[in-house]
Amino acid sequence: MERLQQIVAHLQPSNLSTESILNTSKGFANHVVDQASQVDWSNLPSKTAQYVSENPKSLLWGAVQVGTFLCPGVVTGPLMHVAGFTGAGPAAGVARGMVLAPRAAAGAWRYFRG
Repeated sequence: MERLQQIVAHLQPSNLSTESILNTSKGFANHVVDQASQVDWSNLPSKTAQYVSENPKSLLWGAVQVGTFLCPGVVTGPLMHVAGFTGAGPAAGVARGMVLAPRAAAGAWRYFRG
């Protein structure tokens, strides 16, 4: 505890005391304990199963978000491939150019002609 007070003394602004930090931490811990005591722990598994069965899309979306956060390459890799990029650079090359070049040339012709 004394070491903690020494560390906080070096980091704290002049108007913030070690006691206020410790009191805030204790208040937060008490709040967590109060909230946890209000949970009906005996019915939690059945309530959880009921929520999952009533809200499968919500649960699936949450799983997708967590999965994307933990493994972003699983999502961005296929999306970038569909967009025409690989790890080595653009993958579409000539095929994409053959599709886009006539449109770009026609657009440039119209711009300069007009």
